[in-house]
Amino acid sequence: MFSPAVIGHYRDMLDACHEYGLTPMVTLHHFTSPRWLMKLGGWTAAETPERFARYAAYVMQELGDLIPYVCTLNEVNLPDLLALIMGARESAASHAPVGVSDEVQTSSWLKRAALAFGLEENTEIHPFPYTFVKRGDFVETALAAHRMARAAIKRIHPKTNVGFSLALHELKNGERQRSLSRQHCAGKWVLA
Repeated sequence: MFSPAVIGHYRDMLDACHEYGLTPMVTLHHFTSPRWLMKLGGWTAAETPERFARYAAYVMQELGDLIPYVCTLNEVNLPDLLALIMGARESAASHAPVGVSDEVQTSSWLKRAALAFGLEENTEIHPFPYTFVKRGDFVETALAAHRMARAAIKRIHPKTNVGFSLALHELKNGERQRSLSRQHCAGKWVLA
């Protein structure tokens, strides 16, 4: 299931970091999910946290001696931040992710994505971390994935520093927007 060639590539990168005096921080998930995960429900599937923890454990078993810092999930609060900026998840859902297209959006890009994954056209997919997930289970799944991955990493390499990153944005509209941003975009994640 995991590629020894890819692990070898990253071992070379980590060795080079150490050789040149750089302290590496490895991000385990940076917006790209494998097709097989999408076919199994993506980032709203109940099994995703356990799958992600197995992946984190494998990476640490193979490379953990070279990794002092791990970021489990990159900008995990991005759905909340984009929904806040755009007014609601439903508004944000009408826009395709950067790089998909500037055409007038409906859910057509999601249908095309489902077909690209080999799924039926009307299958609801949830590629991390876009805002069209209307149910609350993305947040719970992401938090569970982080917690389970952190536990797996710490079992294998207890001294490794583990966290995730948050997306931040400039706030210009006063205290109300700052308060909303803290509440919806950072609060639940800061306590994770």
